[in-house]
Amino acid sequence: TAESTSFGELQKFRAWTPQATYQSETESEAALFTSPFSGRITRTRMAAALAVGGYLGTDQAFELWSRTAALEFLRDALAQATDLEDEASLEAWTVINDIFAHELTSVRGALIGPADEDGNLAQDQGAYTIIIFGKDNSGNLLGISLDVVWT
Repeated sequence: TAESTSFGELQKFRAWTPQATYQSETESEAALFTSPFSGRITRTRMAAALAVGGYLGTDQAFELWSRTAALEFLRDALAQATDLEDEASLEAWTVINDIFAHELTSVRGALIGPADEDGNLAQDQGAYTIIIFGKDNSGNLLGISLDVVWT
């Protein structure tokens, strides 16, 4: 359950997100993700929230990740920062992992990128956005986004 105020969660993300980096084929800095939201997280509701937020274009598609997959990505980012001996990023990913594990509910992730000819998410086609999010105690979405390159 959410243990802190929405304002407190937002302040933590604002403080730590810019220091969290992720290495794909390029280095990416995490950015703050927020979105007003109500109700259950469904594919249809997330598509609307991502489109309104400017994350999902008409020629793009997305996969909605489970809590397990989202938390696994966060653990992998933490391990990557450890391997690269990037102390600032390591500290940021440690705090971000803790926020997702203990302060947000309904944690999920979204992988957004180019759509294939069938309208599904194309694989290994360049630029993608990863958003890891959860609900704060007011029910809105709060999290991080990363731009990655996979070819």
